[in-house]
Amino acid sequence: MVDLPAFDAGTASTIASSLLQIARSEKRLPAAVVAARDALASAEAALAVELRKQLVITAAPEAAPDADPEDEEDAAWTGCEAWLGGLLQLPSSSDKPAIAAKLHRTLFSDGVRFLRGAARKTWSETTRRLDLIKSEKLAADFTTLGGDEVLATLVAKHAAVGQALGFTAPLPTVETPQVRARFDALKTALRYYILQVAATAHPGEPATVTFSEHLLAPITSYEPPVRARAERGDKPTVTPPPAAAPPAKTA
Repeated sequence: MVDLPAFDAGTASTIASSLLQIARSEKRLPAAVVAARDALASAEAALAVELRKQLVITAAPEAAPDADPEDEEDAAWTGCEAWLGGLLQLPSSSDKPAIAAKLHRTLFSDGVRFLRGAARKTWSETTRRLDLIKSEKLAADFTTLGGDEVLATLVAKHAAVGQALGFTAPLPTVETPQVRARFDALKTALRYYILQVAATAHPGEPATVTFSEHLLAPITSYEPPVRARAERGDKPTVTPPPAAAPPAKTA
C-alpha cells in the first residue's frame, strides 16, 4: 500500500529522524500513531547503530581532514549567535539592533542547545534554520548587518558536514548483512507509520488532512537523486485505507 522513494540506508535514517522529530513535538496523537511512531523510533535507532559502525569501517584515517567538520560548523553557529547577541545590545539609533534581535529570536530562541546531541539530530536542526533563512529571505538582514561572510560560513560548514557524514553525498560503504536487515526493518516501520498517519485523514475534514500532511512532510517532500526519480518516482505513493470514524485523541 505504500511505495517508498528510492533511497539508501543513510537517507532513510535521516528522513525517519525528521519524521520522529515532528511526531514528538505533537502533544496529542491517536494511540495507533503513537505506537507506530515508537516502532519507527526503535527501528531508526537500530539502523543508526549499524550505520555508525560502517563509518568506522569505511573511514580512511590517512585521508581524514585536520579539522572536524562538525566542530567547525558548531563554531560557526556559536560565533553567529555571539555576533547577533552583541549587535542587539549596541546603543544605536539605527534599526540594526532590532534586526539583530529578530534574527537572534528566529535562529537562537533556545540559544545553541540545538548543537548538542547526535549528529543526525544536529544536522536536522541546522538544516531547518538554513531553510528558514532562505524561505523567510533573512539573507537580506544578514547583509544589512554586514554579516554576509557569517552567513556564507554557516552555509559552507553545513555543506562540509553533509558531505563528510554522507547526509548529502552518501559515503561509499559496503553494505553488511546487519545494515541490510536493519534497513529493511526501518522501511517496514516507515510504511506502517505512514499508513497509521494517513488513516487519520478523513474526507470532509480538512483539519485532519492538513495535520497528516504536516506529520508526513519530511518524506512527502523528499527529492531523490535524478536517477532514482526516473526509476521510482519522487514521492511515496500511499493508498489510504477505507474511511473510518476519527480515532480518539490521547494525551
